[in-house]
Formats: sequence, structure tokens, C-alpha cells
Amino acid sequence: MRHRNEIARFAGATAGDEVKFHFASYREWLGTWRGLDSNIAAHGQAIIEMFAP
Repeated sequence: MRHRNEIARFAGATAGDEVKFHFASYREWLGTWRGLDSNIAAHGQAIIEMFAP
């Protein structure tokens, strides 16, 4: 959780800068693949399921 808090602080410190900083967990990032091509979406879901806690 410490790393996530550090990233959130960095994102806040860079808010409004010319270059945007975005962060997400792997699970959140892979979840964005659902709206893409069905093969990519299926691959993302397979990765999520493979590494599910």
C-alpha cells in the first residue's frame, strides 16, 4: 500500500503539468482491455484469472 500512496502523491504533485501522469494497478489496467478487440479482451481476462489471489 505504501507504493500506491507514493504514486498517488506523485500524481497530485504533477497535476496540471504539461505531461499528464496516470497510474493504475495491473488489474485496473487489464480491465480497460474489455472495451477493445474481443481477442485482446479475452487475453486480458485470462491474465487476470491466472494471477487472481
